[in-house]
Amino acid sequence: MNVSRRNIWIILWTAVLFAVAHSESSAQTLDTEGLESEGSVFIDGISPVILGSGDIEISNTSSIVSYWNRVRLINLSGGVISNTYRLSLFQNRTSINYGFSNNRRWDLGAEIFYLRRRWDDEAKSSPFKVLSGNELNKGGLAYLGLKGRAQPFASLPELTLQATLRIPVANGNQLRRELGASSVQFSLFSTYYKTLNYGTSFLIQGGWIFSFPNTFDDTNTKSRANHTLSLGGFTAINLWGQKIYAVPGISYSGNFRKSARSSKILQLSHGVFGEIILQFQVGSQLSITLQQSYPFLFESYSPTVEFERRSFSLSTLGIRGLF
Repeated sequence: MNVSRRNIWIILWTAVLFAVAHSESSAQTLDTEGLESEGSVFIDGISPVILGSGDIEISNTSSIVSYWNRVRLINLSGGVISNTYRLSLFQNRTSINYGFSNNRRWDLGAEIFYLRRRWDDEAKSSPFKVLSGNELNKGGLAYLGLKGRAQPFASLPELTLQATLRIPVANGNQLRRELGASSVQFSLFSTYYKTLNYGTSFLIQGGWIFSFPNTFDDTNTKSRANHTLSLGGFTAINLWGQKIYAVPGISYSGNFRKSARSSKILQLSHGVFGEIILQFQVGSQLSITLQQSYPFLFESYSPTVEFERRSFSLSTLGIRGLF
């Protein structure tokens, strides 16, 4: 059975927005000595530590998210056709931030997104096939981004805000649709970080991603604006001499879109995830992070697509350096 291109694009769009929001609400901790310490905390995409003047932060994060989509369509004779597909997405984000502020109140950065996706009617196939050279895989440079981090209140150094503007750069409208990366995105994330004692700290994150509406000239079609909301809470535990950390937590991500027929906001999908993160500190400037997510809730609100929660997997590898 062939699924309509429109349905695939909607599924891909939802998946990419979810993957971006989920990765940006994932905690990665280096040590818990205090916010005034360089490199004391690192969060994938967001940091509650603003770089000092002349400091450079470079990070690279790779993740694979994969799950089953049960698709049900009505054929011309009125019968129901159904099939199960595996959607696999590989995302690689390379970021660099530079410190400009002498009083550590703000810094600026840039990022590059590379995406690969695989839409496979063999649902039990391996998620890692998305990295192969198979003709089912589509991939390419997807976004270039500019971002700024700031500590808005001097009296509340625990609170950090980050704003990012991403521009789609994939080669051609067809590839942009296939990657689910065709619209300009603006995101705003906040992080509240607090050290409890030498061995424990906690952080809370909340974020919003807005994907602007877009028109495809080659097909004379339009995509509506999307909103992605995320929230996460994490506890960082120093397991061994500020060299190994465990960061358990829980996160939420939901995708929403304005109805084409009314002013109502429709929910496209949402999920609640348990997170386990292990961070290894290599010296004072380099950290390596492993993350695995487990879905407690993972649902699609599309009448034609159902997500299979037990098929869901999300694995992440991150490397971060401070210079």
